[in-house]
Amino acid sequence: MPIIGSFAAGSAGGFGQRKGAGAKELSELGIMILAGGGGGNGWTGSANGGAGAGGMRVFTCQAITYTEPLPVVIGAGGAGGAAPPRSGCQGGDTTFNCLASSGGGFGINPGGSGGGSGHQGTGGTGNIGGYSPPEGADGGSSGGGCYAGSGGGGGGACGTTGSSGGSGASPGGGGPGGPGTSVAPVFGPTQPFYGTDGATFAGGGAGGGYNVNSGGSGGTGGGGGYNTCAAANKGAGGGATNASCSAGGNGSDGRVFIKVPSTNAYTISVTPGTNTVVPQPDGSVIANFSVSGCFIVE
Repeated sequence: MPIIGSFAAGSAGGFGQRKGAGAKELSELGIMILAGGGGGNGWTGSANGGAGAGGMRVFTCQAITYTEPLPVVIGAGGAGGAAPPRSGCQGGDTTFNCLASSGGGFGINPGGSGGGSGHQGTGGTGNIGGYSPPEGADGGSSGGGCYAGSGGGGGGACGTTGSSGGSGASPGGGGPGGPGTSVAPVFGPTQPFYGTDGATFAGGGAGGGYNVNSGGSGGTGGGGGYNTCAAANKGAGGGATNASCSAGGNGSDGRVFIKVPSTNAYTISVTPGTNTVVPQPDGSVIANFSVSGCFIVE
């Protein structure tokens, strides 16, 4: 169960060595910046594109000069398309200490990861922030033919491009969302705050099938399946729908993780209480932000 409060890196919950009231230098930090996923497109009588995941960027060996509480802004997931023309909404950007990632694209639009195409279209481009390495992948394109299904949304970070929908003379099924990316190498394979799909985040949303035919599956990392919302706080894209009068699935809000090694002998706390500070077996702590707040060092 997550432990909420203030913890000193280098201890199992004690109070770290204070280093004065001036600027505090933190080093060797691991940071994940994950934006909100886009919302899936709603029913239009044809195939609709799944939404792209929020852009996902993972950093190692980061340094921070701390003088005052640092704001963390968590990008909101985009709403699924409801009212005509039933387009989903773009995910919100996530920021921390001059680092940022871009919200996921809704159907056919660019974003941190691109939204999947509609019927007989091309998916939106990912990595709208122009980062290297890229923050996300392109959305999938539709298959060819009169009955082609739509593309799935792109996955975040190193996730692959969202897969294309079915094609040909027979009814086309929707494409699956692109898979997300695991944060296990930096933050560990298991944490109490990971949620659905464990350490994998930023799955793309499923594309809808042509007319009333089957939609795709959501990408690993919380991506919404056909007619389904993305898993909470995974920065994933919502699934599209082709069900009459139905809305597309909502994208999910982003996240920020900040791992502070034990060599930084400060007390770390977060606001508000919805966010958590979780001590690790090696003496480090991870600040876990699921809502916007502040990162505090004392």
